[in-house]
Amino acid sequence: MPAHGTTRAVLFVLIAITTPGAAADDPAGAPASRPAVPLVYGNFGLPQPLGAAQITLILRSADQLKPEGRDVWFIGVRQNGAGECWAMVFYKPERTSPGLRRGRYADVRLAQESSRDAATGIPHKKDALRYAEVRPYVQVARAFRPFNPDLQTPAPADLPFEAPRPRGRQPGLSDAELVQLVNFARSVFKPRDDDDPICTVRTGGLSDQDANAPDRFVVCQGAEHWGGRYLELERRNTTFKVTHSGNWSGSLLGD
Repeated sequence: MPAHGTTRAVLFVLIAITTPGAAADDPAGAPASRPAVPLVYGNFGLPQPLGAAQITLILRSADQLKPEGRDVWFIGVRQNGAGECWAMVFYKPERTSPGLRRGRYADVRLAQESSRDAATGIPHKKDALRYAEVRPYVQVARAFRPFNPDLQTPAPADLPFEAPRPRGRQPGLSDAELVQLVNFARSVFKPRDDDDPICTVRTGGLSDQDANAPDRFVVCQGAEHWGGRYLELERRNTTFKVTHSGNWSGSLLGD
């Protein structure tokens, strides 16, 4: 797992691809062509470019889980290398306002398995689906930069993230509360467009004792289950106060 310092270079690459047909040993794969799908690469683990067979498998898995009436928006690649690929296939939003979008994404993870060429018997490695699950996402607009009606691939710092979950027995955040919380955290993180996105929001504090505190929140910037920076915030009337901050590596909140 890569170490995470207080400053580091961040590289996200945005490209448009035309999905290829299925690999020769995968006749049940996706159709031979489909509209271009944008890819966004993160630099945690320095992911390698997705191969044609990987793209086919990821999109086929996402198609099988796709909510009715929702097309694929773009693919975020968290990790690709060392026998593991972790992608987030975002479907187009289901609810949209100037400050917030809500929708669902497929969390898709691939692993390599041993196989043999049917004709020659030569062993080789190929990617296989290890895990795929649909989860809810939110995307919060920057303060003073509301969403346009036209749906575009976001800058890396503005990527959607999994909808907030409580650490304890907490009421859910309203849309207005979530927008205020995320943009306060951004005012502390001060991200550039190519910086890491907000990746995690939890209600409740960091410690077990504060997990049920109704006015404590944790906001993480980086890549979930990899690393980044975090803030613990306490609500103070109409704003927030930073109670703890720092870097994390792995799983900060144990989930």
